[in-house]
Amino acid sequence: MPIEDGSRAWQVLRLLPAYRRAWLRRRPQPGLPERGPFPVRLQTVADLAAKRFGLLAWEDPFAEDGPVSPFWEVAPMVPAAAGPRATPLTGDATAPGLSVTGLRLSDGRLVLKLENGGAAVQFRLEPGEGFGPSDGVLAQHDLLADPRSFLARLHDARALAVGEPPIGGGGRGTMTC
Repeated sequence: MPIEDGSRAWQVLRLLPAYRRAWLRRRPQPGLPERGPFPVRLQTVADLAAKRFGLLAWEDPFAEDGPVSPFWEVAPMVPAAAGPRATPLTGDATAPGLSVTGLRLSDGRLVLKLENGGAAVQFRLEPGEGFGPSDGVLAQHDLLADPRSFLARLHDARALAVGEPPIGGGGRGTMTC
């Protein structure tokens, strides 16, 4: 799903009466946060019902200052790991305006979302992975399995992290991972 499609899809989804009614019926409380250098919430039982809308967790459709894009279940994710050998996700190494949030899924996996300039990229970390204060993201991929798609997502993630604006209509910065 291209970046602008992910944010446009969220703009449409949040206006749908069916999603708004579902949100109001469930009004889930965020799961207890996980400790880390950026906010990580825990997926709740109520969040599992958001799957029917293609989401991993409910997002408030009425929030004016909400995310650019929710945690999409239907968007491809870059397989990754946390590690001290990578550039830290916080501090001077990141672009101004970069937002990093996480969602710990009920199966233990961590979905990490980077948002910047109206664009979002999601990474998937396996169960047990957590972040220390100076850890960064190390992308992992079997390059013989769809290398073009992986490299495009990786390029988009780098552009987002360093603050290069997404380019509409294809090319760098247009993939939501």
